[in-house]
Amino acid sequence: MDKINNEFVCYCVGEKFDKVMGGDGAIFEMTEKNCFITIGLSEMTGDDVSVFESGKLDTYLSVVEGIVFISAKFAEDFIFDMPFNAGLYKEFNFKNPQPYGVFSPIVILDNNTNIIKAMRAVGFDPDFSYKLYVFAKRQWENKIINYDERLKSVYSRYSPQDIIKHAIAKNMVKN
Repeated sequence: MDKINNEFVCYCVGEKFDKVMGGDGAIFEMTEKNCFITIGLSEMTGDDVSVFESGKLDTYLSVVEGIVFISAKFAEDFIFDMPFNAGLYKEFNFKNPQPYGVFSPIVILDNNTNIIKAMRAVGFDPDFSYKLYVFAKRQWENKIINYDERLKSVYSRYSPQDIIKHAIAKNMVKN
């Protein structure tokens, strides 16, 4: 986590990643000025790696029952919904990104070896970034009570596609 707290970090494909994922899925984190996405998968083909590295990428910001979700949709193949709880942070240090957007490196790991298989970066446009800032700040100020139970309840009723349908902002990267 120390590296993520720095504003800029250098990693290389093929290196061992310093953070271990708890299972297949993705994690979204915020720093003072940027965001960071870590995706871990146990089964990954060469075609999958190509999609992660350079395929179409749409990112969605959704709020479902007060929980903020960032969803990353790579081509039509992979959707990773990442619930985000700013209320877990001791302080809210994320700076208002206006009039610019926010930058987010994406690291894709092989969960079996913790080796970085692909990397990518995405810039969130100013509108998406500002909405993320507003909802994260509101979430931090209001501290969601019983977050884990509420998240479990949302997941029992909403698929990743349903969460995307609740998007209040969409950021597109076309290749």
